[in-house]
Amino acid sequence: MQRLLAVLTHAALRLVIAFMMAAGGAALVAVVFVARPPSSSSVEWIVPIRQAALAIGFAFLGAAVIALRVLPSRRELIRFAVSASERALPGGVLLLVVGLAGVSAWQFPMLLAWWGESQRLLEQLTAGERDPLGLWIIPAAMVSAPPFIATGGIPRLAFIPECYLSW
Repeated sequence: MQRLLAVLTHAALRLVIAFMMAAGGAALVAVVFVARPPSSSSVEWIVPIRQAALAIGFAFLGAAVIALRVLPSRRELIRFAVSASERALPGGVLLLVVGLAGVSAWQFPMLLAWWGESQRLLEQLTAGERDPLGLWIIPAAMVSAPPFIATGGIPRLAFIPECYLSW
């Protein structure tokens, strides 16, 4: 069971890394399209978009490259997962995991409030109705992305295999 959990966690991490690389690359490609603003001075809103795309692109690509360097190979992980079942988890790591779980549980009410605020903001942006072309999904994605990412980070703590904790 521990071997299966280690392989599934490794595959999920590889998938997240692939998404991070794709998002970083897409952000840097988007910078090319907004690199030279038109001569009109009425497009000053492009400058913050360019800066945000550069920041996101370099951050995601950098994080993906570092994650690829740090992530062990699948063969090494499976070998370690098999041998890790014979060892006990160090007390410090167990204390750290319990502390992280407590901090995650403490953040849950704030996360629910964030979702509620995002829902209210989406209602304001779309005036409470969905357009027939489906363009309401653009503000919905922009408003709900940060709480979605934060929500995805909280339950991950419960699924960290022991082989990653004692690495």
